[in-house]
Amino acid sequence: MSSDENKGDLTSKLEADRQNMAIQLTKLQRNCNVPRRFRASFQERPWGWILGAVMTGFLLSRLPPRQKKVYVWVPAGDAARRDKDRIPIQDNRLKQPASGERGSSGKNRQRSRLTHKLWSSIKPILSAYLAREIYQRMNRSPSLRGPRESAHGG
Repeated sequence: MSSDENKGDLTSKLEADRQNMAIQLTKLQRNCNVPRRFRASFQERPWGWILGAVMTGFLLSRLPPRQKKVYVWVPAGDAARRDKDRIPIQDNRLKQPASGERGSSGKNRQRSRLTHKLWSSIKPILSAYLAREIYQRMNRSPSLRGPRESAHGG
């Protein structure tokens, strides 16, 4: 009789352990679901994510541009002749414009300077406006304030 009771106890314990393992596995799968966690985080704090994206974009825009390298393929016979005659290889895009084209280049430079001055003037105003808007929206949004202190009793 006692062996039947032991078997019954063991099977019930085994079934309980299986259920506990299934619950733990479900919790682990929920915790490891990264896309769901990102969605939930974005839904809880959308302005924080937007502000983070803007700041990241701004910091990346401040990085210096990548240096452009131009590789020119020279056949083997031409390479020996070039080295012997000391003829430099130039890219056509680096040539100076012809004398007739200089007027349009000067206009482009003036336009570029004007655009740069205008952007330098507008940038602080635009930044202040956007910062104020984000600040006001964050203060208006109840989801970003966190739990109210009155709900905790103090």
